[in-house]
Amino acid sequence: FSPPEAIATTKAWTLSTGDGLKTVSVRYTDKAGNAAVFSSTITLDTTAPSGTVAINSGAAYTIFTRVSLALNAPGAIWMRFSNDNSTWSAWVPYAQIKAWDLTGSDGLKTVYAQFKDSLENISNSALASINLDTTPPVGAVLINSGAAYTNLYPVSLTLAATGASQMRFSNNSVFDGVSWENYAASKAWVLDTGGNDGLRTVYVQFKDEAGNISTVSDSISLDTLPPTGSILINDGAIY
Repeated sequence: FSPPEAIATTKAWTLSTGDGLKTVSVRYTDKAGNAAVFSSTITLDTTAPSGTVAINSGAAYTIFTRVSLALNAPGAIWMRFSNDNSTWSAWVPYAQIKAWDLTGSDGLKTVYAQFKDSLENISNSALASINLDTTPPVGAVLINSGAAYTNLYPVSLTLAATGASQMRFSNNSVFDGVSWENYAASKAWVLDTGGNDGLRTVYVQFKDEAGNISTVSDSISLDTLPPTGSILINDGAIY
C-alpha cells in the first residue's frame, strides 16, 4: 500500500500499465488502529480498434461515383469516412456495409475509414482505392479502309479505340447475344447477305475495363451486279 494519508472522498490514482482488468484496493484505518480493505475493478482499454475497408468488394474499376464499402472492425461501435484523409464525415454507428460517394473527376480514388470504440479510442485510417472511369472509349471503324463501294460480302474492318479492352460487331444496331472479344486493330467481317444490293452498315461496340461502352459504325455500298450495256458499230450499219 501507499503511505497512510488523511481520509478523503476522492483520490487521483495511476493504474498499472498494460490493458486488461485492473483492481484497486484501499485500506481504511481508524484511530484505534483497526483496518479494513476494500477493492474495486475496472477494465483498462487504451488500444484503438483496428479495421479494414473494401470498395465494391475489391473491384479495380467503377463507372459510378456511388460505391459500396465493406467494413470490418472488431470492437468498434462508431465509424467515419473521408475522401482525402482530412475532411471527415460525422461519426455514425458501426455497420459492415456503407454507401459512399466518390468525388472529383475520373482517376484513382481512395476512401479512408476510421473506427472508434466505446472508450473513444480512435483507429488509424484504413484505406482502399478504386479507379473511377465514367468515360466510354473513343473509337472509330472503317470498312475496307474507308472505300465507298464493294462487290464482295467479306470485308476488312480497321478499328481504333482509346482505352478499349473488348469489342463486338453486328450488322444492325442490336447486339443481343453477340459475344465480346479482345480488342484488336483489325477484323475480318461479312456484310449482311440478305436483301438486294445497297448500303450496308457495320456497327461496333467498344468496352473498357470499367465496363463503359461506346458504339460506332461505318457504311459502304454493296454492288454485286455488273453493269448492263450494248454496243453499236457505226450506229448499227451493216457495211
